[in-house]
Amino acid sequence: MKKTVLLSAGFVAIVLTVLLLTIYHKDQASREVKSDLGFRLISNDLIQLEGAIMFQMDNGWFDPNNVIEKVEDVKESIHITMNVAGTLNELSSEDEAVLTRLADYFERFPDYSGFPNHRLDQRELQRFEQLRRKLREAGWGMKIGYSSDWDELIEKANKLMNSR
Repeated sequence: MKKTVLLSAGFVAIVLTVLLLTIYHKDQASREVKSDLGFRLISNDLIQLEGAIMFQMDNGWFDPNNVIEKVEDVKESIHITMNVAGTLNELSSEDEAVLTRLADYFERFPDYSGFPNHRLDQRELQRFEQLRRKLREAGWGMKIGYSSDWDELIEKANKLMNSR
């Protein structure tokens, strides 16, 4: 009887340990998914946007629609990240607020119409050129270090939106 109780207690301890390890692993995996989304979607799209603006600046803005498309990619990446990370319950209210502000920040730029005929006026060109400068100052741009850290993404987003 005593041996059966000890075996049962040992079995329960093993089951609890496995359960706790599974929960920990799942929680860790959810955090990694959030960081991967932030890096692979948002950060990469912001870096591509900065590069597209640079290319257009260097080439007389011959195809501004490419930049407008990249802005659309950024907005889509923000919404996908918010949706997936929110579904995994990995998005704090502070993170959600920053991503919402970031999405709103990019709503101020022209929308891609689906047709390659959008012409940018001088004010819009200046806003994109200023955006490029701000992206680089925040740490997003071609030939700038890359990081997949979620907290760094949030920090850079705040820096971008607060820069003048």
